[in-house]
Amino acid sequence: MHATEQPGFFWPPSEEVTPTSLVETRSRGWWESLETRLGRVVHPLRVDNLRSSSRSIVERLPDPEDWGESPAVFKGLVVGAVQSGKTESMMGVAAMAIDQGFRLVVVLTADSDDLRRQTALRFNSVLLEQSDRKHGRTDAYTIPGSRGPGPLGGYAPSYGNDVASQSKLSVLLDKHLRGETPVVLVVKKETVNLESLGAAMRSIDFSQFGHPLPMLVLDDECDEGSVGASGPADAIPWGIEQIWRSSLDNVRVVYIGYTATAAANLLQATDNPLYPSHFAYLLRYPQDKESPLTTGHPDFDAWYTGGEIFYRFFGIEPSDEANFLIRAEIDDAHHGIPEGSESLRNALIAYFVSAAYRLALSPERSFSSTDPADLPAPHSMLIQVSQNRRDHLRWRNAIRDILGGIDRGERTIGFDPDHLLAVLAAEEPEWEAWFASFDASRRRVCEQLRSRDPTPIVSWEDVKARIGEVFGNARLKIVNGDEEDGTSLDYEPAWAAEGMVAAQDNHVIVVGGQKLSRGITIEGLCISYFARESQHKPHADTVLQLSRWFGYRAKQLEFCRVFMTERTHAILLDIHENDQDYRKRLMSLNELYPNLEEARIALRESPSYALTAKKGPGVVTQNLRFSPFTHLFSRLEVGRLSESNQDWAVRVLEGAARAHKGKPVSAHGSGHGGILFPGWSASEIADLLDGLVAENGRWHSQRRIVVAHSFGGMLALSWLLRHGCAGRARIDGLVLIATTGGPMYEAVRLRVARLGPLDLRMGVTHSVRVWNTPLVTRTVKRLLSGGNLGALPVDFAKLKRKTDFALDLAGWRNTDWRAMRTFRVAMAGFDVRERLGGIRIPTMVLHGSEDAIFPPEVGERLAAALPMAEFRLVKGAAHGLPLTHGVEVKQAVRDLLGGGK
Repeated sequence: MHATEQPGFFWPPSEEVTPTSLVETRSRGWWESLETRLGRVVHPLRVDNLRSSSRSIVERLPDPEDWGESPAVFKGLVVGAVQSGKTESMMGVAAMAIDQGFRLVVVLTADSDDLRRQTALRFNSVLLEQSDRKHGRTDAYTIPGSRGPGPLGGYAPSYGNDVASQSKLSVLLDKHLRGETPVVLVVKKETVNLESLGAAMRSIDFSQFGHPLPMLVLDDECDEGSVGASGPADAIPWGIEQIWRSSLDNVRVVYIGYTATAAANLLQATDNPLYPSHFAYLLRYPQDKESPLTTGHPDFDAWYTGGEIFYRFFGIEPSDEANFLIRAEIDDAHHGIPEGSESLRNALIAYFVSAAYRLALSPERSFSSTDPADLPAPHSMLIQVSQNRRDHLRWRNAIRDILGGIDRGERTIGFDPDHLLAVLAAEEPEWEAWFASFDASRRRVCEQLRSRDPTPIVSWEDVKARIGEVFGNARLKIVNGDEEDGTSLDYEPAWAAEGMVAAQDNHVIVVGGQKLSRGITIEGLCISYFARESQHKPHADTVLQLSRWFGYRAKQLEFCRVFMTERTHAILLDIHENDQDYRKRLMSLNELYPNLEEARIALRESPSYALTAKKGPGVVTQNLRFSPFTHLFSRLEVGRLSESNQDWAVRVLEGAARAHKGKPVSAHGSGHGGILFPGWSASEIADLLDGLVAENGRWHSQRRIVVAHSFGGMLALSWLLRHGCAGRARIDGLVLIATTGGPMYEAVRLRVARLGPLDLRMGVTHSVRVWNTPLVTRTVKRLLSGGNLGALPVDFAKLKRKTDFALDLAGWRNTDWRAMRTFRVAMAGFDVRERLGGIRIPTMVLHGSEDAIFPPEVGERLAAALPMAEFRLVKGAAHGLPLTHGVEVKQAVRDLLGGGK
């Protein structure tokens, strides 16, 4: 912990924190208590990651015992993902902050009673280990033991009570703060609650403590309400600021906003009282390998199943074959209408079958158990509909009628097992088909990820034997934050005099759309029915929050299905790719600029959605309306770069949009490829680069050597021939590697075999038309990529073998099939042999003796046709020469520069 001198980014440090950190040397009781409790229920690596991230945040905050020159209100932002563990992070930060001396912790939640109670329950029972009366009951408590505070003390209202309903709040705060007792308040961001807390703070004489009171404010879902579209005068940001404003003479505040959709926060006016002026932190999540966005985790069951899993890892197309997770089968006629919808009926069957399958895999678990560890794992279905309360009732009643539901009271519908078993008997082939689908996806997860034991093997008869239990224990309810129609989700068991009381929502079908979409954790979510679609241009931050199926649940991934329309799938895919790219951009900006304002991040929008509805006045960013996936332009969008290049990039995209009726085609799932423009030739693609080089005046005083490999060499030749190698397009030297002047497909002669000195090759001219068809491309992509049609990350530099076959295979795995096909179409017909005499600049033509695509004579002919070219045959090199023989490439550049060595 230290006094920060200026605003700045910070990220998870690569080095270990020094032992002299105050986080290490002061009290550690609250953190160690939390660590012990979490260690009983989660993987040790998850606890380690929480410790590391919490420490990284807390150690950079002002010292609560010596605030020094730090600002009285120190403000930051923590960027997580939907259901990625932000509440757990807030508890970790709160525990460490209390250990360091923070006395008052205020946790703000979005405007939902459900979310506030869910968050308060976790803080009270897990962080404070406080036993509260179970909400809605008089005879049961949240944790075993007597009601009251935990062993470390601390004060928090019962989780069912917000501050507005807490009598004598100011008296209680004064009493506990004067007694050096930590106070934790979980408050819904609603004007009446903020006013109540502000009034209580104003009534306390903080000067009595002899030193400023250190206060920590953790704002969950900070993009909701805390960011005002109307600027600083907006009610919620103003109300939050009033909690501490009148007490600043004797109070010091750290405000940390938590969000999964940071665009709203970083696009707000910088004079907004809650703008994250002093730091931005990116929470990493567990995945298969370590990266700036992820923490490596060997246990697949602990992975975060965000967009990478749904849109990249198991393919991009919505089908059982390519991506078993997404089923884009909701037809337009029943998109907002439950009655008569075959896809809704299918989804309900999938829910029951997947629940019974999971029970069959764990035969020791029982709904009648009195031990929480032996209860079935939570299993949920989400039906996301419109915000209209009448629609919620309509969908619930339609599902009740489809399933023959029974009113169980407390606005909950149950099911008659006998009735549903009769339905199953009459329609058994349809139900068994879902068993086969889940069985296949389970095998695929085990085989493809190699981190699962495929045993035990269960049969359809095993699943049928457990399905009656699911019928008898499943519930249907509306959850929307509205006390009139909805109710809360409750996955936690309670304890009464007679023992454990099972959680009411262990197996639940949830209908909602008003408040359900923000922040509420849905445990064990497997089946999602996304029947909500905006009639207008949707906002990315809202749509991301609707995606509740992103979350910690890799352990049940094989049982996950998301039903949606094809249009919704396309929009969600675009938003996911843009969001991932945005997170990487935040990371790179951290390396370039010391603070958020100077970085001036420019966020990109797609023609199909807007970034956020919460842009306030005075926005400091350049919001270029880019299509997603434009990684080609990543360096054009951030601060200090020339406006001419930004204008050029916009013109390029506008031209692409006109050519494709306003919708550029993108490399879906690639994660590292630019916009794709099917039908454009190599020369046309080369022309796209013209504006950038021509308008970038910084290059005038520099010597410029163009190094181009394979298709890149074709682009370089096209560009140079257009501009004549002079003027603003002046190039001082050219290195062409394993490329051709054409004709493209006649030059390609694939090596079939080598018999001593005899090199057997095969031409591809006659097979190109078949080779370039989508069906063939998709088929080859699947065969070479284990069924995947998207892009799988490959580190070419670390390939054990760098033969042309190995590099080509890696290239297929590394590239989306659409990108591969577009690349080949762009090469068709390329032939500039008759014009090569116009390129009069020093040139080195490098070609590998073992090139399996272009024989060496292709390079020899190219060098002979260029007036100032030298041909160099690199012995032992194949087509991937830059990856395998970098020394020779560097030497060619040095020779062109006149350096010799």
